[in-house]
Amino acid sequence: MSRFLKALLGIALIPFCGATAALLYEVLKGITANDGWYSLGIKCFVGGMLGWCAVWMFLPHPTKSYVLAHELTHAVWGLLFGAKIGKLKVTAKGGSVQLSKSNLFITLAPYFFPFYTAICLLAAAITRLCMGRLPCPAAWLAAIGATWCFHVCFSFESLKVRQPDICEYGRILSYATLISANLLVLSALLVLATAAMSFATWALTLAKLTAAFYASVFRYLAAQFGKLHFTGR
Repeated sequence: MSRFLKALLGIALIPFCGATAALLYEVLKGITANDGWYSLGIKCFVGGMLGWCAVWMFLPHPTKSYVLAHELTHAVWGLLFGAKIGKLKVTAKGGSVQLSKSNLFITLAPYFFPFYTAICLLAAAITRLCMGRLPCPAAWLAAIGATWCFHVCFSFESLKVRQPDICEYGRILSYATLISANLLVLSALLVLATAAMSFATWALTLAKLTAAFYASVFRYLAAQFGKLHFTGR
Protein backbone atom coordinates (compact mmCIF):
# COMPACT_ATOMS: atom_id res chain seq x y z
CA MET A 1 0.00 0.00 0.00
CA SER A 2 1.43 3.37 -1.01
CA ARG A 3 2.02 6.20 1.45
CA PHE A 4 -0.76 8.20 -0.21
CA LEU A 5 -3.32 5.40 0.22
CA LYS A 6 -2.32 4.92 3.84
CA ALA A 7 -2.82 8.63 4.50
CA LEU A 8 -6.16 8.57 2.64
CA LEU A 9 -7.36 5.61 4.69
CA GLY A 10 -6.26 7.38 7.87
CA ILE A 11 -8.27 10.46 6.91
CA ALA A 12 -11.26 8.21 6.18
CA LEU A 13 -10.99 6.83 9.72
CA ILE A 14 -11.23 10.25 11.38
CA PRO A 15 -15.07 10.22 11.49
CA PHE A 16 -14.86 6.82 13.17
CA CYS A 17 -12.58 8.38 15.79
CA GLY A 18 -15.33 10.91 16.39
CA ALA A 19 -17.90 8.12 16.69
CA THR A 20 -15.83 6.26 19.29
CA ALA A 21 -15.33 9.49 21.26
CA ALA A 22 -19.09 10.06 21.16
CA LEU A 23 -19.63 6.47 22.29
CA LEU A 24 -17.37 7.06 25.30
CA TYR A 25 -19.38 10.19 26.08
CA GLU A 26 -22.62 8.18 25.95
CA VAL A 27 -21.17 5.60 28.33
CA LEU A 28 -20.00 8.33 30.73
CA LYS A 29 -23.42 9.96 30.51
CA GLY A 30 -25.03 6.63 31.33
CA ILE A 31 -22.75 6.21 34.34
CA THR A 32 -23.68 9.70 35.59
CA ALA A 33 -27.40 9.12 35.07
CA ASN A 34 -27.30 5.88 37.05
CA ASP A 35 -25.00 7.21 39.80
CA GLY A 36 -22.43 4.71 38.59
CA TRP A 37 -19.58 6.95 39.72
CA TYR A 38 -20.41 5.92 43.27
CA SER A 39 -20.81 2.22 42.50
CA LEU A 40 -18.39 -0.36 43.86
CA GLY A 41 -17.39 -1.31 40.32
CA ILE A 42 -16.20 2.13 39.26
CA LYS A 43 -14.49 2.71 42.60
CA CYS A 44 -12.51 -0.51 42.22
CA PHE A 45 -11.68 0.17 38.58
CA VAL A 46 -10.48 3.71 39.30
CA GLY A 47 -8.75 2.52 42.47
CA GLY A 48 -6.75 0.04 40.42
CA MET A 49 -5.79 2.79 37.99
CA LEU A 50 -4.65 5.08 40.81
CA GLY A 51 -2.71 2.24 42.38
CA TRP A 52 -0.80 1.69 39.17
CA CYS A 53 -0.19 5.45 38.82
CA ALA A 54 1.46 5.37 42.25
CA VAL A 55 3.68 2.50 41.14
CA TRP A 56 4.54 4.38 37.94
CA MET A 57 5.47 7.54 39.83
CA PHE A 58 7.40 6.14 42.79
CA LEU A 59 8.83 2.74 41.79
CA PRO A 60 11.12 1.54 38.97
CA HIS A 61 9.19 0.85 35.79
CA PRO A 62 8.82 -2.86 34.95
CA THR A 63 9.99 -2.28 31.39
CA LYS A 64 10.78 -5.91 30.65
CA SER A 65 7.20 -6.89 31.56
CA TYR A 66 5.92 -4.35 29.05
CA VAL A 67 8.30 -5.52 26.34
CA LEU A 68 7.13 -9.10 26.93
CA ALA A 69 3.48 -8.01 26.65
CA HIS A 70 4.29 -5.97 23.53
CA GLU A 71 5.88 -8.87 21.69
CA LEU A 72 3.32 -11.42 22.87
CA THR A 73 0.57 -9.11 21.61
CA HIS A 74 2.19 -9.11 18.17
CA ALA A 75 2.30 -12.92 18.39
CA VAL A 76 -1.31 -13.33 19.53
CA TRP A 77 -2.68 -11.05 16.83
CA GLY A 78 -0.43 -12.77 14.32
CA LEU A 79 -2.01 -16.10 15.27
CA LEU A 80 -5.47 -14.57 14.90
CA PHE A 81 -4.61 -13.67 11.30
CA GLY A 82 -3.00 -17.02 10.53
CA ALA A 83 0.66 -16.05 10.85
CA LYS A 84 3.32 -18.52 11.92
CA ILE A 85 5.27 -17.53 15.02
CA GLY A 86 9.05 -17.75 15.10
CA LYS A 87 11.74 -16.72 17.56
CA LEU A 88 10.73 -14.43 20.43
CA LYS A 89 13.32 -12.15 22.03
CA VAL A 90 12.69 -9.99 25.10
CA THR A 91 15.12 -7.74 26.97
CA ALA A 92 14.73 -4.64 29.12
CA LYS A 93 15.96 -2.56 26.15
CA GLY A 94 13.59 -4.00 23.55
CA GLY A 95 12.34 -7.13 21.90
CA SER A 96 11.26 -8.80 18.70
CA VAL A 97 9.14 -11.65 17.43
CA GLN A 98 9.35 -13.33 14.04
CA LEU A 99 6.06 -13.56 12.13
CA SER A 100 5.39 -15.08 8.73
CA LYS A 101 3.14 -12.14 7.80
CA SER A 102 1.91 -8.84 9.12
CA ASN A 103 -0.84 -6.28 8.65
CA LEU A 104 -2.12 -3.07 10.23
CA PHE A 105 -3.70 -4.76 13.24
CA ILE A 106 -0.80 -7.11 13.96
CA THR A 107 1.64 -4.22 13.77
CA LEU A 108 -0.33 -1.76 15.91
CA ALA A 109 -1.99 -4.19 18.34
CA PRO A 110 0.42 -3.56 21.26
CA TYR A 111 -0.63 0.10 21.31
CA PHE A 112 -4.37 -0.55 21.61
CA PHE A 113 -4.71 -4.09 22.99
CA PRO A 114 -4.02 -4.18 26.77
CA PHE A 115 -2.41 -7.61 27.01
CA TYR A 116 -2.46 -8.02 30.79
CA THR A 117 -6.02 -6.70 30.97
CA ALA A 118 -7.03 -9.39 28.48
CA ILE A 119 -5.29 -11.97 30.69
CA CYS A 120 -7.28 -10.72 33.71
CA LEU A 121 -10.56 -10.91 31.77
CA LEU A 122 -9.76 -14.41 30.51
CA ALA A 123 -8.80 -15.58 34.00
CA ALA A 124 -12.03 -14.10 35.40
CA ALA A 125 -14.10 -15.86 32.73
CA ILE A 126 -12.40 -19.21 33.42
CA THR A 127 -12.83 -18.76 37.18
CA ARG A 128 -16.51 -18.00 36.79
CA LEU A 129 -16.97 -20.98 34.48
CA CYS A 130 -15.23 -23.36 36.87
CA MET A 131 -16.74 -22.06 40.13
CA GLY A 132 -20.13 -20.91 38.89
CA ARG A 133 -19.44 -17.44 40.30
CA LEU A 134 -16.67 -14.87 40.38
CA PRO A 135 -15.21 -14.52 43.89
CA CYS A 136 -14.08 -11.05 45.00
CA PRO A 137 -15.29 -9.18 41.88
CA ALA A 138 -13.96 -5.95 43.38
CA ALA A 139 -10.40 -7.30 43.27
CA TRP A 140 -10.84 -8.38 39.66
CA LEU A 141 -12.07 -4.92 38.66
CA ALA A 142 -9.13 -3.30 40.47
CA ALA A 143 -6.75 -5.58 38.58
CA ILE A 144 -8.43 -4.67 35.28
CA GLY A 145 -8.10 -0.96 36.07
CA ALA A 146 -4.44 -1.34 37.07
CA THR A 147 -3.48 -3.38 34.00
CA TRP A 148 -5.30 -1.02 31.64
CA CYS A 149 -3.47 1.94 33.17
CA PHE A 150 -0.22 -0.04 32.82
CA HIS A 151 -0.97 -0.33 29.10
CA VAL A 152 -1.75 3.38 28.73
CA CYS A 153 1.33 4.59 30.63
CA PHE A 154 3.77 2.42 28.71
CA SER A 155 2.07 3.14 25.37
CA PHE A 156 2.41 6.89 25.87
CA GLU A 157 6.00 6.45 27.02
CA SER A 158 6.95 4.34 23.99
CA LEU A 159 5.22 6.69 21.54
CA LYS A 160 7.42 9.57 22.68
CA VAL A 161 10.18 8.14 20.51
CA ARG A 162 10.13 7.12 16.87
CA GLN A 163 8.46 3.72 16.55
CA PRO A 164 8.97 1.59 13.42
CA ASP A 165 5.48 0.13 14.00
CA ILE A 166 3.96 3.61 13.59
CA CYS A 167 6.15 4.57 10.65
CA GLU A 168 5.27 1.39 8.74
CA TYR A 169 1.69 2.51 8.13
CA GLY A 170 2.18 6.27 8.44
CA ARG A 171 1.27 8.53 11.30
CA ILE A 172 -2.21 9.49 10.06
CA LEU A 173 -3.47 5.92 9.64
CA SER A 174 -1.62 4.64 12.72
CA TYR A 175 -2.86 7.32 15.10
CA ALA A 176 -6.42 7.24 13.74
CA THR A 177 -6.44 3.48 14.37
CA LEU A 178 -4.92 3.81 17.84
CA ILE A 179 -7.24 6.60 18.98
CA SER A 180 -10.40 4.84 17.87
CA ALA A 181 -9.31 1.43 19.19
CA ASN A 182 -8.23 2.75 22.59
CA LEU A 183 -11.48 4.70 22.99
CA LEU A 184 -13.42 1.54 22.17
CA VAL A 185 -11.48 -0.48 24.74
CA LEU A 186 -11.98 2.16 27.46
CA SER A 187 -15.72 2.49 26.84
CA ALA A 188 -16.08 -1.32 26.86
CA LEU A 189 -14.20 -1.60 30.16
CA LEU A 190 -16.38 1.11 31.72
CA VAL A 191 -19.48 -0.79 30.60
CA LEU A 192 -18.03 -3.89 32.22
CA ALA A 193 -17.23 -2.06 35.46
CA THR A 194 -20.51 -0.16 35.85
CA ALA A 195 -23.21 -1.80 33.71
CA ALA A 196 -24.04 1.70 32.43
CA MET A 197 -25.48 -0.07 29.40
CA SER A 198 -25.54 -3.60 28.04
CA PHE A 199 -22.90 -4.66 25.54
CA ALA A 200 -25.65 -5.12 22.96
CA THR A 201 -26.67 -1.49 23.49
CA TRP A 202 -22.99 -0.49 23.39
CA ALA A 203 -22.53 -2.16 20.00
CA LEU A 204 -25.80 -0.73 18.63
CA THR A 205 -24.86 2.76 19.84
CA LEU A 206 -21.47 2.45 18.13
CA ALA A 207 -23.12 1.42 14.86
CA LYS A 208 -25.60 4.32 15.00
CA LEU A 209 -22.94 6.89 15.87
CA THR A 210 -20.61 5.62 13.14
CA ALA A 211 -23.39 5.86 10.55
CA ALA A 212 -24.32 9.35 11.80
CA PHE A 213 -20.75 10.67 11.68
CA TYR A 214 -20.09 9.36 8.17
CA ALA A 215 -23.48 10.62 6.98
CA SER A 216 -22.64 14.08 8.32
CA VAL A 217 -19.29 14.08 6.53
CA PHE A 218 -20.92 12.90 3.32
CA ARG A 219 -23.57 15.65 3.51
CA TYR A 220 -20.91 18.28 4.17
CA LEU A 221 -18.78 17.13 1.23
CA ALA A 222 -21.81 16.91 -1.02
CA ALA A 223 -22.78 20.48 -0.07
CA GLN A 224 -19.27 21.75 -0.76
CA PHE A 225 -19.20 19.95 -4.11
CA GLY A 226 -22.57 21.47 -4.96
CA LYS A 227 -21.29 24.95 -4.21
CA LEU A 228 -18.23 24.43 -6.39
CA HIS A 229 -20.36 23.04 -9.21
CA PHE A 230 -22.78 25.96 -9.00
CA THR A 231 -19.92 28.47 -8.95
CA GLY A 232 -18.36 26.77 -11.95
CA ARG A 233 -21.54 27.18 -13.96
